[in-house]
Amino acid sequence: VRSFSTLEKALDEKPDCAVIANPTHYHLDVALQVARAGCHFLLEKPLADTFEKVDELNATVRQHKLITMMGYQMRFHPCLRWIKERLEENAFGRLLNLRIKKASYLPAWHPYEDFRQLYASRKELGGGVILTESHEIDYATWLFGKPLRVHAVGGNLGSFPMDVEDTA
Repeated sequence: VRSFSTLEKALDEKPDCAVIANPTHYHLDVALQVARAGCHFLLEKPLADTFEKVDELNATVRQHKLITMMGYQMRFHPCLRWIKERLEENAFGRLLNLRIKKASYLPAWHPYEDFRQLYASRKELGGGVILTESHEIDYATWLFGKPLRVHAVGGNLGSFPMDVEDTA
């Protein structure tokens, strides 16, 4: 493994593929640079914290015929793949309702660093629970299709001072 001091120096090496796993706020800019270099990529979820430049990225990917993937790896979890197979077999019958609950404690994510400095805790880095913890939204739509109705409540309801929502 070699390291580079800048993205430009890394792209000068003409890599076949890249993994983009920086804070959400920087995803689109880096993905655009990588795509313009003709490099296939895996982009950590979520795509971005804004819709600006999404069309440009899509056009660049199509122009260069790149293989890309969003980092929603829960689709590869054996349990979720088993559920998907059973759903395709109609093994459960007609589903009428779906409720998925997920919880995590941000200070325990990386106990070796101050959680208030993590991208997930900071608006300017594209943080917030809705963007950061979007795996459930992805696998729910992968398994069951687009919802007919969604209900959500949330905001910054916890005891930690952050400028992003901590509950949704």
